[in-house]
Amino acid sequence: MVWGVAKARRDRSWQSALALLGGLGAAACGGSIGPTIDLGGARDASRASSAPGGANTPTAAVDPGVAACPWIAEHDYTHPSDAFFERSVVIRIDLTMSDADWQYQLANPDLEEYRPVTVAFCGEQATGAGMRFKRSTHPRSDLEEGYPKNPMVLDLNEFAPGGRLRGLRKINLEYGDDTMLVAERLNWELLADFGLNVSRANYARVFVNGDYVGVFTNVERVDRSFAQLHWGENDGQLFKHAYCGTFAWRGDEPADYTADPRCYSPEPSDEPGDFTGLLEVIDVLEHTADTDLEHVLPTVWNLDAWLPMVAALQALAYGDTPNANGNNFYTYYRFAGGPAEVALWDLDGGFFADGAPCEHPADLIGWDLFRISECYSYLPLFHRVVAVPAWRARYLTAVADFAAGPFTPASYEARVGELVDQLTGPLADDPNRVGDDAAWHAGVAALVASQAARHANVATQLSDW
Repeated sequence: MVWGVAKARRDRSWQSALALLGGLGAAACGGSIGPTIDLGGARDASRASSAPGGANTPTAAVDPGVAACPWIAEHDYTHPSDAFFERSVVIRIDLTMSDADWQYQLANPDLEEYRPVTVAFCGEQATGAGMRFKRSTHPRSDLEEGYPKNPMVLDLNEFAPGGRLRGLRKINLEYGDDTMLVAERLNWELLADFGLNVSRANYARVFVNGDYVGVFTNVERVDRSFAQLHWGENDGQLFKHAYCGTFAWRGDEPADYTADPRCYSPEPSDEPGDFTGLLEVIDVLEHTADTDLEHVLPTVWNLDAWLPMVAALQALAYGDTPNANGNNFYTYYRFAGGPAEVALWDLDGGFFADGAPCEHPADLIGWDLFRISECYSYLPLFHRVVAVPAWRARYLTAVADFAAGPFTPASYEARVGELVDQLTGPLADDPNRVGDDAAWHAGVAALVASQAARHANVATQLSDW
């Protein structure tokens, strides 16, 4: 079930939403290597129109992946990439590269240097791709030499400009430990099932030169393919924000925001970028009077998407987020103007994470719905928004909707069970997993118990408000 956050629900009193809380408590696909097929084209297609003959209606009558993966025919996908993120299966990805390049990557993971690879999925392949390991915010954040299951990125056009696989430009494969496979994917699913525009995610069994490396979480990359699919265009300005994307005023020139390139990094990173839309949002947050903010901010920032997103992240007690830490997100600005969009990245934290001095203080179960991380004392995109009475009410309504919808303990535990069933086979054969079944099942049990405790705490906080 998709728990919508339509305007009618957001605008009702959050107290009435709180009343709902009382009553709500796989086959892997063989990825044989076949002919090169580009379903993405020079520019990714947006989701197909439901009207026959609509402008975005796919022209291909038969999906070329069906022959190798018959399960594709069982689904009515609106975009070729939907099959790559199908939730009900553990997909298979085959990587073929020279043994010298593979050994080089194993010996030098911290270099994050691309080496040539052919990527295959369901009989389709992308030649001219690049593969590298990547640093992550997972518990195993230090890349380990010789370890083939470090998180990795596949850039499908690194050595062949315009390269795509089912419309995708890049593929991100994540692994922290076995419990994180469940916890991180569930975070993505919870937000998607709440109606938010977030990255798609599933599991992938990855093979390198025919050898099984292990099972990863396959998370949709935020790039221009993402923008086209989720926002209907991809020729605006995309920024990546890491650790210091606070949207705090520093001045009215782009140079005022680039001293630390992590804070406001234009994408692609090798281009100077257009800061016009970004600076407009920061200017509004800094210089608009409280009495005018309710009318001005929605013209430059998508509040209808932002409020339920913040509500869900705060309910998850995740402190390493755009609203709580200025981290792990992208923003997108249309050159034609209009509200900026937000996309999340790295949902590997929350009520289940280990304590950290800054992002994740010890009491995650009791994370206050109006607090932020200890890295900052003030984040305008959060504090100015929740200070507006109408938006504060909508925020609390959205928290209650989330708690009464996909975040109920019964729903959460049931989905955990389904993901455990899906992972059991791939993990049993995984030669590079961290730990064993005993540790995994203990971690999953702790995850379920922590979620129930966090849900109860959220309900208590809402009743106090």
